[in-house]
Amino acid sequence: MVGIMMISSLWMAFMATTCFSTAAAFSLSRHIRPNGILLANAAVCEPPTIQQKEQRIAEDPYDGMDDAFVQKQWFMPSVVERALIHQDASVDPHELLSRLDMSDADRAKAQEALECTDESSQLVQTAPGVLTPAECAKLRTFLRKTIQDDGIDNVDGCPDWQVNLSSHKLTKILGTSAVLRLMAVPEQLFGHENDANNNSNNNNSSFDYERVGIFIRMYQRSKRPWMPFHRDGNRWTLNVALNHDTEYTGGRLMALYNGGLQILDGRQEGDATCHAACVQHGVSAMHDGVRYSMILFFHSSSGEA
Repeated sequence: MVGIMMISSLWMAFMATTCFSTAAAFSLSRHIRPNGILLANAAVCEPPTIQQKEQRIAEDPYDGMDDAFVQKQWFMPSVVERALIHQDASVDPHELLSRLDMSDADRAKAQEALECTDESSQLVQTAPGVLTPAECAKLRTFLRKTIQDDGIDNVDGCPDWQVNLSSHKLTKILGTSAVLRLMAVPEQLFGHENDANNNSNNNNSSFDYERVGIFIRMYQRSKRPWMPFHRDGNRWTLNVALNHDTEYTGGRLMALYNGGLQILDGRQEGDATCHAACVQHGVSAMHDGVRYSMILFFHSSSGEA
């Protein structure tokens, strides 16, 4: 009798485990597309209809994308994909940071930037209308005429779709006045912090630049659809919008600071966003249209980064 009861108990435990596993698998299947991509805002509800299943199967999330970026997305951690591809600002910023590949030193700096919520020490600021619409148009035209598809970006090893410029070349395109406006932005936005941290006899400030690296870039779903999260190796980075955010979908500048993942939406043509190098940042996936931007890397003579 005892043996029969033991067999019965084991059988009931086996059935309970099997039913739980089946139910869990069924529940999970409602949250994942047939191609394996997590639905960011999936709700626990009734199973999808036949028509919904057919629509999901027909969808190709990689349609029109370069194979190099398809491979990158395929192996992305889920939290990174939610942030970078789906532009989901609600992700846990600490989990996101933990899944980004970087050195321990860079991680410590990125963690410090993320947790900095002091309004007087903002690490990302935007100066409106630094370039005029006419100046932005000149850069877009120059980029379209000279861009090649043979460059490789040092951040992710994918096609960069950019043109590098010297200060001299930029001056020839825009004129001296425009270049001087660009060069002055970091100190205009962050100079008060430098004044607080340095005395008047200290000439080795973070605004004495050893060199400035410059490039202009095109973002497009079929070319460069996004820029992964990364940290720059210079003191200040200036990101200049060469067209309005309203001219494309996706392609938003994102950064980990002020306690979370911030999406810098609503940037106008000519606006210049400046951030400290310690800030992890990226550009979310493009869905439609073309995004043009210019990047200036300010390398400080003080060696700060």
